[in-house]
Amino acid sequence: MFDITEDSTGHTQLSGFKIQAGSGKGNGVNFKAGGGKAILLHDCWIEQGNGDSVWVGTNRGVVWNCSFDATPYSMAPLAIHLQPYDEAAWNKPSFMGMNDTTGQNNFYVENSDFHAYLNSTDNDEGARSVWRYNLFNNAGFGTHGVDTGLIGQRYFEYYNNVGVFNGYANGTTFNMTWWFFVRGGTFIIHDNILPALNSTDYPGKLDVNMTEMALQRNAGPIPCWGSGTSGGARYHAPRQVGMGYVTGAGKSGLGLATYSLASFGYPNPEYVGDSEPAYMWGNSRQPLNAGVSDYGTTQSDSCGGNTDSSVNYIVANRDYFNGSTPKPGYTPYTYPHPLRQGGSTGTGANVTPPSSLSTTVQ
Repeated sequence: MFDITEDSTGHTQLSGFKIQAGSGKGNGVNFKAGGGKAILLHDCWIEQGNGDSVWVGTNRGVVWNCSFDATPYSMAPLAIHLQPYDEAAWNKPSFMGMNDTTGQNNFYVENSDFHAYLNSTDNDEGARSVWRYNLFNNAGFGTHGVDTGLIGQRYFEYYNNVGVFNGYANGTTFNMTWWFFVRGGTFIIHDNILPALNSTDYPGKLDVNMTEMALQRNAGPIPCWGSGTSGGARYHAPRQVGMGYVTGAGKSGLGLATYSLASFGYPNPEYVGDSEPAYMWGNSRQPLNAGVSDYGTTQSDSCGGNTDSSVNYIVANRDYFNGSTPKPGYTPYTYPHPLRQGGSTGTGANVTPPSSLSTTVQ
């Protein structure tokens, strides 16, 4: 409905509207990279349709005071879908916390609410995102790695959020399979209120489900990684969970510093990543119920023969830390985001008219 391209002269703002669910297949709002300044979206209400409520093709921007509603329950469409296709994100250190000195090196979502999503987001294709002071009402969080994604998420920060889960025994529980499904890259999860995902309908779900899908999936640029080996013999897989950019000297389990996307139209070699572990601390339950899973060998695109398992690639106290230990040297970025000054803080005042946008009627 709205296509917004970054403007080099100022921050385009869009606010004060509702998009009602309909039968169209398009996205609600598209954030498009233009080499300009961060786009600002605030004070909105989007009911989930058949496309993404917000599609994001850039690694900067701020969303606040918005509601995303997928009632009765969305298994596929996303509230915010991050696909910046940012190859450079894997060739430089992270901008986590106060390392983002301008506030325009990550995509920020704050003081918003999400309702009834298996995955309220998909952090993908080099995405760097920060989620803070939000409400996730029966709403999970998803990512992509180098499996059916090509570039894989770079990282996310998730803190000071509140999760709500309602568990029943009469078949009416939302199928909350996880709070987080992480397929690659690194992350931090701290100081959140996250109830256990346990009900008679769906007992014993993981809070944080991590996987190296390429081990058993015959898809993407590194299909069937480590096939014919076991025990993590080909550790690490390119851009797997716990990898980022710290030294720039990483090599995969094949002894290679890069992998190829040439057959997918990307001519440049892609860095495989080096150790940048994920951290979880200070949450309402400590440690979180974190574990690993496999894609499985019975899917239509499963790998044949002998395959390795995620448990040998994603290892506690090496690739992730789950307990009371904060990420060394980390300080959260300034809150509220400084770019919110001049926009609405929930009162409906100080709204700047949008520019650099177009609309489509479906």
